[in-house]
Amino acid sequence: MNNSSKDSITLKTISDLKEERLKEIRNQRDIITETIKATSLPFNFFTSKGSSIFKAANISILVFNGIITGIRVIRKIKKLFHRKVF
Repeated sequence: MNNSSKDSITLKTISDLKEERLKEIRNQRDIITETIKATSLPFNFFTSKGSSIFKAANISILVFNGIITGIRVIRKIKKLFHRKVF
């Protein structure tokens, strides 16, 4: 290969190109995020009440399941220690 006709590629040039590409990706990600926020903003008002109701229901179901699971664990532990050993 003839390297005299091409520019030599060094680690510095590779790292510089990598930084440039990362900056471009970050800028595009920020643009996409802003666009999504601007697009979904009118719908946030309508979904806030519904999502808060579902969130409250979900939390109450989780608390109920936690209490039931705790009661079951306590009963099993009691049975384990109250068994008669012959």
